[in-house]
Amino acid sequence: METELDMKLTQQPKSFSVNDPNGQSRTFHVQVRLDPIGIFMEAEEEVDNGYAFSVHGERVCNQAELFAKLVDKVRRGIETKYVTDLHTPDGYKIQAIKDDQVVGRLDYDKWNEDGPLTVIDGRPYTWEQLGRLVRQFEGFQFQIKFFDVTDEVE
Repeated sequence: METELDMKLTQQPKSFSVNDPNGQSRTFHVQVRLDPIGIFMEAEEEVDNGYAFSVHGERVCNQAELFAKLVDKVRRGIETKYVTDLHTPDGYKIQAIKDDQVVGRLDYDKWNEDGPLTVIDGRPYTWEQLGRLVRQFEGFQFQIKFFDVTDEVE
């Protein structure tokens, strides 16, 4: 693609690590793709169904700045936790959605063709597990909005 578009990708780190709010080091592998509409950089956590982030820049963008934008997006993305562990009065541990909102991504679930796999806080949840998480909101209204992987979700 570099030859076809008459441009050269600059060398970026192949991986980097950041600490999540619990102090756990998370390592991300970087993929860079050149496309006729621009440069895509993707950081995928080295664990199955972990965190994944992407950014997009124009073909003439500063690639080092685009990489810095990716690292910043990863840092911001792992700062916020949407699912928390709670203990019921009788001592059971349950998971619950914090602050009435959740952000994640949909992936293919190779074990279940009837529903997608959801990844929230870098952890996979089956469609059924997500259903249990949202049960606390029965009777509420909700809004679902989908974003491209390179968009900022706020």
